[in-house]
Amino acid sequence: MLILLVTVTAATTTPSEGIWSLDSNGNSKWDVSDKAMSWGLSGDKPVVGDWNGDGKDDRGIFRPSNRLWSLDSNGNNAWDVSDKAMSWGLSGDLPVVGDWNGDGKDEMGIFRPSNRLWSLDSNGNSKWDVSDKTMTWGLSGDLPVVGDWNGDGKDEMGIFRPSNRLWSLDSNGNSKWDVSDKTTSWGLSGDLPVVGDWNGDGKDDIGIFRPSNRLWSLDSNGNSKWDVSDKTMNWGLSGDLPVVGDWNGDGKDDIGIFRQGSSTPSISGTPTITVASPNGGETLKRGNTQTITWDYTGSPGSTVKIVLVKGGTEVGTIIASTSIGSGGKGSYSWLMGTDGMTGSDFKVSVQSLSQPAIKDMSNNYLTIISGTTSGTTSGTTTPPITVTVTPVPSPSGYGAESNPTGNPIGGGAGYTRIISQADPRVKYVVSTKDQLLTALKNAKSGEVVFIPKTASIDLSGTYTTIIPAGVTLAGDRGLQGSLGGKILRHRVAADGTDYYKIPTLVVGGDNVRITGLQIQGFDVNQDQELESVGLEIQSAIKASGRSGLEVDNCEIWGWSHAAVLLENSRAAYIHHNSIHHCQARGYGYGVAHDQNSYSLVEANLFDYTRHAIHSSGYPNEGYEARYNIHLGHGDAIGGHHFDVHGYSYNGGTIAGNKYLIHHNTFETSKLYALGIRGMPITGVYVDHNVFKNAFEGQVGFQRASNGVYAHVFMTNNMVSGVLETTSTLMKA
Repeated sequence: MLILLVTVTAATTTPSEGIWSLDSNGNSKWDVSDKAMSWGLSGDKPVVGDWNGDGKDDRGIFRPSNRLWSLDSNGNNAWDVSDKAMSWGLSGDLPVVGDWNGDGKDEMGIFRPSNRLWSLDSNGNSKWDVSDKTMTWGLSGDLPVVGDWNGDGKDEMGIFRPSNRLWSLDSNGNSKWDVSDKTTSWGLSGDLPVVGDWNGDGKDDIGIFRPSNRLWSLDSNGNSKWDVSDKTMNWGLSGDLPVVGDWNGDGKDDIGIFRQGSSTPSISGTPTITVASPNGGETLKRGNTQTITWDYTGSPGSTVKIVLVKGGTEVGTIIASTSIGSGGKGSYSWLMGTDGMTGSDFKVSVQSLSQPAIKDMSNNYLTIISGTTSGTTSGTTTPPITVTVTPVPSPSGYGAESNPTGNPIGGGAGYTRIISQADPRVKYVVSTKDQLLTALKNAKSGEVVFIPKTASIDLSGTYTTIIPAGVTLAGDRGLQGSLGGKILRHRVAADGTDYYKIPTLVVGGDNVRITGLQIQGFDVNQDQELESVGLEIQSAIKASGRSGLEVDNCEIWGWSHAAVLLENSRAAYIHHNSIHHCQARGYGYGVAHDQNSYSLVEANLFDYTRHAIHSSGYPNEGYEARYNIHLGHGDAIGGHHFDVHGYSYNGGTIAGNKYLIHHNTFETSKLYALGIRGMPITGVYVDHNVFKNAFEGQVGFQRASNGVYAHVFMTNNMVSGVLETTSTLMKA
């Protein structure tokens, strides 16, 4: 075998270079404190190892085209001339990495699929010689896996067989297969194997990464089989490759992804971005404009994203995309909304959009204090906005009473789409947590998991229970007086950011239905402080990147974040539910839309909510709300019933894209019915609603974008008993 040692000149890469995104704080989710950097070219394979023996794993790449290994051997997350580069392998070989000799450093090796040959640099001199270890293990089609299976400080080989998801591990470390070695099955068709010491016991355990939905399923209790105490989470985008390492030196391995690039190296200095102001120590007042400035060197890309960070967690996007600037300097004028978070632990982060690893944050904390809502001066009444007639035709009738759905608003008795236990689609009937988790693990598209009315399943301490694509989770609420089977979750004391905004039921694929159930949380108190005192907020149902979710005929209550949370999800249908007592401070949503989600919200009965329907205001976000009733109880701080947040976009404040709000009834309330906190791109169309005894005589309010109030169209609404063919909103 020819071994060629090469020297590589230090270089940076163009914006489409390979991106590494690593869970460096070990909380199993992406946040701004995690590590992101660039390393690698199109076609490169990621490799990870502790190259220098410091107890932390660092990155590297294997280039199949020339079998080049490029390793961050000094651990500074950047390529420089002191890093190690060498060649090892033949065409078609796959890279493997492990501590073959127990010296505390990882060395390289190859697995040759053509003859299942393993060739390992067991003496650690980064070249092939006769003292290195070679052996054969595996069958055609097997994938290599490496781990310290027995805790002796040395890594051993193993294989994962995709055809039947068999794991075969050299657990006695004698470099050959015998009957004392471990075999087990784990995974589904298409899964990729991952290995790590998930629990810090000094032994590596198995896991899988599912490319179809970026699900990680890890044997975190080390018993070589799937059970409910094992860890699952989602991380990554379509096409990402999984990587695993101990990024922070805590003795536990954490997850990450490698996103392949398509560029070639260019000789230049490493680009940088440095936040100049606010850089810590400043006090910013809401309602004012703050200029954010930064310096940059090299070519970090033409645009940046600016986000607000609170206590190390990203809490809002200031601007999704703005120019990098010119001449090494950039700036953005941030009009701070009058409502929003306050406190003394904020920072501003500026990040390249094309090269996310290039970013900077304020050096120290800054303080944000509350401001005074603009639009009203002493002794002066804010003039209303006169809006034009909507061009969208609407059927006759006013309010939810014109309900044409054929089913009662809020569901329950009289609902016609109830699934009973005798329904032939019911595959599993479950009454305990273990039965539910097992059924959901095994259920296939088209099957129903049924919870009978006598069951009360407590998921306290169990998070992100996944409902697979096409599966229905059902109860029989409304059938012969049934309240429906119950799923509940008590608050469990927070133990770090693992539980931040974590949901109870997670929609694991498209076309999931949740129907006929009671879903109970225990955060029922109005204006309950949670985040500010270090407690997690909770949701009942979360869909992220999904389509076709249906939630119907359920009673959902007591959730501090949201009853139903949609992130980057489309075509959701939320209808004929009773949703109430979601009213925690700063959150308290019935149906929440985030990251360009869109849904139809129909014939629900809302009460005691801070926002019955919420939208974050992203450019492609919206909802249609029709035939809903809000009973009007509750007056949570910052509350109004149907909401659209403002979102910084192209130098202004938009309020989403398109919203249709028609044939709803708002009972007498101490809150405004509508709050539109910017200028929607297409419009908010409000017609044929009933606003009984409108709060302070106003239906709601709109906030301006750069002084402009527009794109809200209100016609033919009953306001405090009077038909207003052209209605008004209050400027705020």
